[in-house]
Amino acid sequence: MLALNCHGAEIDTDHVLAGIVRESGSLGSQVMLDLQIDPREAEQIVSTLHPHEENVSTPQMTDALRRGLALSAEESRWFGHHYIGTEHLLLALARSRDGGAPNLLRQLDISPDQIRRRVRLLLNDGVTELSIEAAKRVARLSELSRRVLNAASQLATDADQTAGLAHLLLVLARERRSMASRILRECGLDQDRLETAIGTFYK
Repeated sequence: MLALNCHGAEIDTDHVLAGIVRESGSLGSQVMLDLQIDPREAEQIVSTLHPHEENVSTPQMTDALRRGLALSAEESRWFGHHYIGTEHLLLALARSRDGGAPNLLRQLDISPDQIRRRVRLLLNDGVTELSIEAAKRVARLSELSRRVLNAASQLATDADQTAGLAHLLLVLARERRSMASRILRECGLDQDRLETAIGTFYK
């Protein structure tokens, strides 16, 4: 959505980084707020990093972002986690030298080391992203949202895995009635590749 709002033709690493900052309640957002990052400032900077394009309906992910998503899976494995959360995305974007994220961090005057230290501090204190089960208990959900969460939990249970964001993403991609499924398809999500990646990650 940020890429669309900025009239960009691509979704790059800086869009995801700014999206994490504005995702209130996530661990990644908490890290950036602890580092005194203003979401509005981050989005304003992102809007200057990409050319303005007219009539863009489906921005495409850059290769830099694809590599960043792969790095987030590595970060999760290093911590021994069975999910990919905003904290792993944040660590991956801090590691990445591709795309607009390094430029955005420089303009925000934040170093990758500051991000890594803060994430590790929170994780060492036992702070993690809300699990799917916890989200079901505390959130006010539509009936469709509740079914999606239940389906993600069942998907993980059937595979003898811990339910996480990867399962939720797969169920959202499958749920053709939801706006999220349409957005994922328009952004070029390959459902078959996603299912393969989840199966590989949880082995």
